[in-house]
Amino acid sequence: MQNLIDDLHNKLLCANSIGEEEFLALHYGITLNYLRNRDKQTGVKTDITEFEEKFDKVMKSLPKYAKYFDVSSHPECVDEYRKALPEELNFSSGGYATQVSALMDMAIGYQAELGDYSHNSGVNIDNDRTNYTNSVIDFETASAKFTPEFIKQVAGQMGITSPEGIAAYQKKTDLLCKNMAENAIKDKTSYYTRVADYLIDFYADNEIAKREEEESSI
Repeated sequence: MQNLIDDLHNKLLCANSIGEEEFLALHYGITLNYLRNRDKQTGVKTDITEFEEKFDKVMKSLPKYAKYFDVSSHPECVDEYRKALPEELNFSSGGYATQVSALMDMAIGYQAELGDYSHNSGVNIDNDRTNYTNSVIDFETASAKFTPEFIKQVAGQMGITSPEGIAAYQKKTDLLCKNMAENAIKDKTSYYTRVADYLIDFYADNEIAKREEEESSI
């Protein structure tokens, strides 16, 4: 699976490691792919509403976002998310690259067993990277910039000097950062979900072709 890991890193903005946020987004994408294939196999449609809601809370409870959202602590959100997962797709803290490799391997094998070629393995998803990175950069820039000291300084330049006025200005900037955080989470999740689908489809198609070739040579 080294080729898979190499491809994965290439899609992760040339990252040398997978952090928790990236792991969660990838895990979510792999899980959605896995559940779709399970539905095909069983003929039973899975209701993923609760799963999606719990994943959203996990992302919003990450330290970089949590101050802008009214959610439980990160460990509590992770525990609730874990309970909503199929048991075979559970996860633990740390060792993210190894876990992603194992999860991808499982999802690829599952899709290959179905024997259905995808229509996604030749799609170029690299253009999505721009939207994702722009959203993340916008949020991280604003979040770092709007410190209490900066807000007080800017408010003062606008003639706002009372504690109430400064607090109101802080509330406005927090709302702006919250909206940016929501966009960053949405775009990042969407991108990594497509990365998961792309790689699973690509390697599953190769595996299906390989099995067909072996069968025809018997």
